Amino acid sequence: MKPLHWALLLLLAKTDVLAQSCKEGSVVNDHFGQRRVCRGGKLGNPCRVRREWSGMLPGERYRFIRAIKKASQRQDYKNLITKHSKEFNNIHNARQFLAWHRWYLLHIENILRKVDPIVTVPYWDWSLWSGAPWLDQIMSFWSNAPWGFGSNGGRDGCVYNGPFGKNKWSLTNGECLKRGFNGNPPDCIAVHKCLRIFSHKFAEFESTLRDTLHNNMHCRIGGKGGTMCSKQSANAPEFLLHHAFTDKLWADWQKKETRYKNAYFRGNIYLYGITPGMRPQNLLDLSKQPGGVCVIYDDPPHENYKLCHDNLAKLTLAEIDAIPRQKFTRLSSLEFDLFMVKKKGKARAIKELKSLGPKSVLSKSVKLKFQDNKLGFKLDDVKEAIERKRKKKREECKKLEEQIAIED
Repeated sequence: MKPLHWALLLLLAKTDVLAQSCKEGSVVNDHFGQRRVCRGGKLGNPCRVRREWSGMLPGERYRFIRAIKKASQRQDYKNLITKHSKEFNNIHNARQFLAWHRWYLLHIENILRKVDPIVTVPYWDWSLWSGAPWLDQIMSFWSNAPWGFGSNGGRDGCVYNGPFGKNKWSLTNGECLKRGFNGNPPDCIAVHKCLRIFSHKFAEFESTLRDTLHNNMHCRIGGKGGTMCSKQSANAPEFLLHHAFTDKLWADWQKKETRYKNAYFRGNIYLYGITPGMRPQNLLDLSKQPGGVCVIYDDPPHENYKLCHDNLAKLTLAEIDAIPRQKFTRLSSLEFDLFMVKKKGKARAIKELKSLGPKSVLSKSVKLKFQDNKLGFKLDDVKEAIERKRKKKREECKKLEEQIAIED
């Protein structure tokens, strides 16, 4: 028997032993980078892990970019891009959007894994960079290094640097990738407030996520005439990371409780251009996606993520609204025209953005630390709000104790 065959047999034997016995709660990553958790003495089914871009090493980032470039030459990849463009007007409404794009991410990921079986679709949490979203430093998202996405477009809109530059890569229609960075995306406070919407208000959560957060970032990246701000947006490599972040936010909302997980619009909904019989209900559970695929989103390892969301969870919405923040860019005709938001929907989206935006605007004269500048607000203001709340609670407890003592 050849040495390679022996190696495969040993690998299978090792996997079989692991499956039979393991420590409860332990986590094992298999040779495909999938995660398996021990439950009842046995390893559970493997789950694909989707990670945040800033937490990936340069080699891991390069591997994904290489997979995208190779996959974009395949016919099945091109067919899927064409499907998104063809169905564009149908799949950006309330009943279709979240489920359809979850299905899309899964199928794109399946194609990428044909090219490289270890690759999964990463996401970019742009809310952690609201104050400085367009950095093109060597390790930033828009880096011109081989492991980055390249920076802004030139005078003609075409991207010329990075792995997806005009002379290195093109869209499925042969045109160049175009970008026109403009404005600032919503911050992590806006995202946190969106995730606070109650389960019985799924329609409000869906429209806030779709019209206010998702639509906004498409055209902050693309600008007028840019790929991301057009019906050809699925061609842009950053499209996948933006949509994976959108899907993660839905997944984070779903993780709260069962009623969140199963919340969706009622009635028989069939997804456009997909295998007959495929419905949103087939996609609600990330651990049981079509084809028996399990997906997990890891939280960003970025320190600002925990500092933002863990601290904000200790405050009421009113207390959060009192925190001074930088303004982020309003929705404009770019987003409304592209995503066909009707007059009634436009008014709702503007109202939602106003609700997520700052009630107290941070003065431009305030000097921010580098960390605060990226977030668009001062973390010390959040910590001080928490301390004021604790102090108030201590004072209330003290008064109550004094009152009880007097009554006794």
